[in-house]
Amino acid sequence: MWLRQCAPEKGLICSQSTYPLRNLVQWPKSQPKTPQEIAQWSQHINHNMGQHELFIETFRKHGPSGGIGLQAVLDRFTTKTFQKKTFILKEGGICREFFFINEGMVRTFVNHDGDEITTWVALPGTIETSAQSFIRQIPSAINLQAITDCEVLCMTREDYYYLLHHHRPFNSFAVKLLENFYLRVEDKFYSYLFLSAEERFIKMKTQYPEHFTRVPLKYLASILRIKPETLSRLRKKMK
Repeated sequence: MWLRQCAPEKGLICSQSTYPLRNLVQWPKSQPKTPQEIAQWSQHINHNMGQHELFIETFRKHGPSGGIGLQAVLDRFTTKTFQKKTFILKEGGICREFFFINEGMVRTFVNHDGDEITTWVALPGTIETSAQSFIRQIPSAINLQAITDCEVLCMTREDYYYLLHHHRPFNSFAVKLLENFYLRVEDKFYSYLFLSAEERFIKMKTQYPEHFTRVPLKYLASILRIKPETLSRLRKKMK
C-alpha cells in the first residue's frame, strides 16, 4: 500500500475523520514523461485536489511545478479533521507526525504553575509539530490543540525522513518551512529579552497581521506575554 495510515496515539483525546489523499485522485497507469504529459497531469491534480489547493500552492513555491513530485508527497499524507478544542498532541505524548494546517487554527501551549501559556497559533498554510519530540522521539513538553474546527495534513516521521533523504523537491519544501519555523522561534526569544510590550506588539502586528484579525485576544496576549487588558489598550492606542 502506497499510503501509511496516520493513526492517533493511544490515549489521545480527539474526534476525527481520517482519509488518505490518494483516494481523491485517479492515478495514471504509467508516469507521465514528456513536458506535455507532465503539464496535463499537473492540471488533473489541480482539478481533483481543489480542496487541497493551499498545500499544493505552498509546495510549489519550493518544489517543481509538475505533478510527479507532488504525487510522491501526497502518497505519504493523510488528512485528519479535528473538532474545536480537540487535542492533536498532548504534553507527555510522543510526536510521531508532521502537520500541515490546511484549514482552521492550531494553538501551541505549555502548562506552567497551573496556567496555560500560549506560545503560538498556527494558521492555514503553515506547519506545526513538537520539534524536540518529533526529532528525538522524547515526551512532548507542549500541547497542540485545535481552537477551531481544523483540517490537518499529517505525515508520519518515517515518511518524513524518507522523503527528506530521497526526494529533493520535498527536501527543499521541508527545509524552507522549518527555516521559517526556527526563525520565528529565535525572533520571539530575542523579542522577549530586549523589547518592551509595545515594541513586541508593533513587531508582531507588522510581521503577522493576519493573526490580529483571526486569533482570539486572550491567545494573542499570551503569545506577547502581556495581559489581555494591556493588549486591548495597545490596540486602541495604535488605531
